[in-house]
Amino acid sequence: MVTLDNYDWNKGVPSWEVLNNTAESLTRIHVELLYGAISAGLFDLPPFQPLNETLIEENHSMKSRLNATVYPTRFMLLYRDGGFYTLGSNDPNIDRYLRAVMTDCIMAKKAGLAVHLAASFFSDSGFESVNELRQALDDWDRIVRRLAALSEKYKFEFFNPIGELDHFLRVDSGLNLPEREVIELFNEYSSKYAATTKAFFKGKTVIQLGDAHPAFRESLLSYDLSCMDLVGILTGSKISLFDAGQFQNDLLETAGIMKDLCQEWNNSWYISEIWFYDDKPVTEEKLEQQSRCFEALFDTLRQIDPEVHRGPAGVLIMNWNLHEEQIFADVINRPAESVIQAFFSSHAGAPEAEVVVAVYPGAEPAWLPDDLWADMGVRGEVSSEAFMVDAAFEDVSAWYQEQMVGWDVIDEGSFSDAEQGVAVFYRLLKQGADGVYIVVLKDQNIPGGKVLIGVSSGPWDLLQGCKPSMFASMGPSEGGEGLTYSEFYDLPELGEGVVVLGTCPLEISAFSEVEPLGYLNPEGGHTFPSDHSGLVFVDPSRFYNVRAPADGIIVEIEYRVETWPPDSGRTGTYDDFKVVIALSKTFMTFLDHLSEIDESILDVTGPLEVGFNRVEIPVEEGQIIGRAGGRPKAQLGLDWGIFDKNVSHYVNPERYGRYAHVESFIPYCQEELRETLLSKVKRTAEPRIGQFDYDEPGKLVGNWFLEGIDPKDPLSDWEKHLSFVYYNMDPNSIRIGIGGTLPIRKGAYSVKGNSPDPAEVTVDTGMVVYYLDSPSEYGLDRLPRATLIVEMVGPERIKVEAFEGWVENPEFTESALYYTR
Repeated sequence: MVTLDNYDWNKGVPSWEVLNNTAESLTRIHVELLYGAISAGLFDLPPFQPLNETLIEENHSMKSRLNATVYPTRFMLLYRDGGFYTLGSNDPNIDRYLRAVMTDCIMAKKAGLAVHLAASFFSDSGFESVNELRQALDDWDRIVRRLAALSEKYKFEFFNPIGELDHFLRVDSGLNLPEREVIELFNEYSSKYAATTKAFFKGKTVIQLGDAHPAFRESLLSYDLSCMDLVGILTGSKISLFDAGQFQNDLLETAGIMKDLCQEWNNSWYISEIWFYDDKPVTEEKLEQQSRCFEALFDTLRQIDPEVHRGPAGVLIMNWNLHEEQIFADVINRPAESVIQAFFSSHAGAPEAEVVVAVYPGAEPAWLPDDLWADMGVRGEVSSEAFMVDAAFEDVSAWYQEQMVGWDVIDEGSFSDAEQGVAVFYRLLKQGADGVYIVVLKDQNIPGGKVLIGVSSGPWDLLQGCKPSMFASMGPSEGGEGLTYSEFYDLPELGEGVVVLGTCPLEISAFSEVEPLGYLNPEGGHTFPSDHSGLVFVDPSRFYNVRAPADGIIVEIEYRVETWPPDSGRTGTYDDFKVVIALSKTFMTFLDHLSEIDESILDVTGPLEVGFNRVEIPVEEGQIIGRAGGRPKAQLGLDWGIFDKNVSHYVNPERYGRYAHVESFIPYCQEELRETLLSKVKRTAEPRIGQFDYDEPGKLVGNWFLEGIDPKDPLSDWEKHLSFVYYNMDPNSIRIGIGGTLPIRKGAYSVKGNSPDPAEVTVDTGMVVYYLDSPSEYGLDRLPRATLIVEMVGPERIKVEAFEGWVENPEFTESALYYTR
């Protein structure tokens, strides 16, 4: 097999077959700081012209001579007459140039350098109109798609889909666009290219700003960089015009702007191009001045605290060894080389200590495909190994539970399905900045009945979202096809703000009533008042079409397999689905308890996995997305709710994640539909739509979590919830929701004498007694009587104890529990 290791360079640019053969052994390299310099690279040579092996070696010598960690390289095309060309060519076929750049990058990886590929294009004559500019930008997305796919295939570490887009729009387009339009186009296309990149590439997506300068402060702070992992800035000067004081002041001010920008978008910045150049001829004086320019740069960077300013996360020098005709900027064999080397070395840090994870005795190395690692959220930058062992699944799982003493267990779980012959155990651990992910899998398709073990180790920030795909609905994790979970989805196709709902998901004749917010049912998981409404079927045994209430993009489908309840007269299981549709970047709707997903949706998704499925499927208002009903005694209606990012609920909204932003759908409906829906709400008190958030700071009223509840997903552990609220059909009637932790039957209780009002209980009130009874809506003797004593011991902490029956003069014992907000 021919690879770059045994390739005959006299044959010119290698074929894709040679590159693909070489790529089989490539893995991603993790680097903390990006240090490197752009080299001469490999350009578009005529067919069969030998490649210069000496130049390749000189390119890569940057690693040892500068103590570099990154190999920055560029892919640049010319846009002319509606097509892309390599520079200096009239041939629209860019294949050979593309292979040359990929060869250059792969050779750098083999030399131990992380690859930083930046793509860009320009027009030699500018554009005649905004429409022509947009056509070019739209066409560039095809190039981005191809480069992103290759960058993933060859395990590059960093990919920039469009370099200096801001400067390109502001200056190179030749259109003299208003600054407002520059910002709008920048946000539109940077988001578009980032979305295309992330659909293929699992490394870090970066962007370079060409005009990161205090003069553009307002524009910089208007950029939407939410999709970027790293933000690069360009800086530099002509050597003969260099003013050290002005340069340092501008860079420090720019660092402050970048801090604010990256804090908003939760990313980091770095210097992606520093360029100190001058006209030829090269003189000793110019070389000494070039060296002083770099010294001024590094002196300035030493004044910037990366922890405070969110950067810089690295420095990339514009020119290592590229010799240009009229100017010089290269640093190889110049006085500046030693200055750069000293700075890179002083900031490189000590080599990372390798995390050692013990291997189960007798386990043999095995192979696990990249897509399976990716399905679990394991990224290519971390170290991952797989093993196979002939042992009992339970023994292997128990053994790994005893390993990694001294590490914090952040997440773990297990799943088994005897009928399918599947069992999974996983563990996610953290120690300092390091993380370890362990998964144990038994599957009837594994040869010989063996158990498969997967172990990944590396930086915690790269491993913190890992878990098997069947657990993905428990929290954010990598999804299929490079898609990830998010509370809201900043997709380029979506607008901003609230969207009017014009279509009811069910035909009006299909449901008899609209349930108001605030339904309390601890036996069914609603210890807290329900934050969504439901459309109650006229006939639960019938199937009803479910339609999209507005134009949007289906972003999530949750697939559950439920067991038929005992009183249904049926045995076995049934399918249950939840669909989330993004209607804008800040506004979503969800529909829960669908019985089926429509074939038009499944044609796009393929078979769904049990659990969380991250998708992106555009739908139009009124389009059928599935069916509901047909589950008598199991599902009596269709749940419908809204997520509005601009609305927040509860005393501590961070505990509720996305559900801190949930709202009733009725106020968002078109007026005629809104009135029709309100006519089916049986609640007469205001607000007619009901209420679910009763939290008041310093008051007993509202929701409480058992102290020590799992902080990763406190909402799912509903048995550890407790609520002091009101009946959703009569807001004057107190209800107390008992989740199950207390030693009385779980349920929604009424209160004898309807007092004391939890909205009036504070720290100053002291201990109060609630005599609990079965509420009238439950019927006679549905719940046994009980006694509950409560004391607010702090503004967000209560002491609680429960007793069976009505107890006179109850007092707290050692069995009391504490709950928090």
